[in-house]
Amino acid sequence: MFKYLSLLVFISACSGPQGESTPYTRGKAVYNSECTSCHNTNPDLDGSVGPALRGSSYALIYNKLILGTYPEGYTPKRNSNLMPKFTGLYPDTPDLYFYLK
Repeated sequence: MFKYLSLLVFISACSGPQGESTPYTRGKAVYNSECTSCHNTNPDLDGSVGPALRGSSYALIYNKLILGTYPEGYTPKRNSNLMPKFTGLYPDTPDLYFYLK
């Protein structure tokens, strides 16, 4: 019985309270898992490789992650082309935008 109760507690802890998943929390999770190796853990600050991302437009997030380019008319904060495409994050771009806005 204890084994099954432990499993139930573990599953509940992993899924969190019902309704906890919001665009903000999902975007924060994506940012923390995918962006912080180059950008700062605090999106208001520059990272070791990438600039601060707070306030980035949806066009910038989408273009850089999915297309690997800057939106037309955008002036990059840094003159490098180090950021690779992250096409697998396409479904997460709205949540990431919501977290960074």
